[in-house]
Amino acid sequence: MLAWYFAPDNNKLANGDGRPIVVGKIHRVQGKPILCQQGLHGSTKILDALGYAKGSNVYRVEIEGEIICGDDKCVGQHRKYLWGGDAKYVLRHFARRAALSVVKLWDCPALVSNYLLSGDPTLAACAARDAARDADIAARDAARDAACAAWAGAWAAVGARAAWAAAWAAKAARDARDARDARDARDEQNTMLESMIEDAYSMAELV
Repeated sequence: MLAWYFAPDNNKLANGDGRPIVVGKIHRVQGKPILCQQGLHGSTKILDALGYAKGSNVYRVEIEGEIICGDDKCVGQHRKYLWGGDAKYVLRHFARRAALSVVKLWDCPALVSNYLLSGDPTLAACAARDAARDADIAARDAARDAACAAWAGAWAAVGARAAWAAAWAAKAARDARDARDARDARDEQNTMLESMIEDAYSMAELV
């Protein structure tokens, strides 16, 4: 089955395994796969995979052998790495786009809006300060907190922080919608991120 997988920043298997991840390579494990405990994992939706990300290295993978699936991920005995690379810049862009989809629902600081629209790195530090201030003021409002986290996270530095920022931005976009539209909103975010990653790969922008 085809799936998405985010690798750690060191691009090696976690939990003491340490094997390097290389495009074209197949990793194998022995024994019966068990979700969250034993085996090689992946998610059919990239947004689900992003929720487990510990870094910004993303791979399109094929999971084989005995496979067990849960709500948002699957685990198997073999995982082949078809293509991929470091997507931190794509994740930053996605974080900004996801944040922009909800920022109009609140009184967003003008500097934050300008950064989200332009991506100008010279605005990042001041925008982060304004977003953090607003998050503190709105600490009792869970939805507002999620949006502010998306704003502040949209210019995350590198690696795991970029993945974290994108996940928060997607969550804010989803949570800000009416509950009846939550599934559609999530599917929209998932389609957008998959397209952005695939386009970046086709243009050799994953490194």
